[in-house]
Amino acid sequence: MHSFDNEHPSGELLLAEDGNFYGTTQNGGETDDQGMPVNWGTVFRMTPGGAVTRLMYFKGPDGALPATGLIEMSDGIFYGTTNQGGSDDKGTVFRLTLPPEIPTAVTTVAGRRQVTLSWTAPRRAVSYNVYQGSASGTQGAAPVRTDIVGTSVTLSGLSDSTTYYFKVAAVNDAGPGELSAEVSATTLAPERNEGGGGGGALSMCWLLLSAGWLLRRKRMI
Repeated sequence: MHSFDNEHPSGELLLAEDGNFYGTTQNGGETDDQGMPVNWGTVFRMTPGGAVTRLMYFKGPDGALPATGLIEMSDGIFYGTTNQGGSDDKGTVFRLTLPPEIPTAVTTVAGRRQVTLSWTAPRRAVSYNVYQGSASGTQGAAPVRTDIVGTSVTLSGLSDSTTYYFKVAAVNDAGPGELSAEVSATTLAPERNEGGGGGGALSMCWLLLSAGWLLRRKRMI
């Protein structure tokens, strides 16, 4: 499935909850300031098809030469150990937090000048960001709401009878994950008698004037 190039895998492969394989190598890594390879080991992910991605390069203070494979906790965070590195160069216990997965089943409920978004929590999510646009695909990089705890939020202060487009991203210590599928909602229109308060007052004035005219006419007769 995959051949390593002088990296020397260590320990057993872990089949994680996301369906991918995770493991460590004793060699391999980034280069130092002089362009020389550090070779203190890596953490990698391998898809069932054999595609490998390096997720972490050990640099010494965080560990060197990982001794075993990884374990995955229920929150989706990985832990492992190294033979060397750390403050006394006698090894470390390290933690690897991957970005959260993508929120799914995003839904909208439109109201007067507001929209409520709800979604299903993905693995490794701590909080959420919401991105908003006035046209499809125009959410931009800056979220309109951040640090949302829970799986729903109401966005208020919107315009009447306007369509908005939204995406949601989960966030953890590794940063925001990928954006969800886009959803849209059109805020409700104002009620017919709202915003034209003068209409009711005008009608009342007309009735009073009409009553006064009829009263004067009756007196003249």
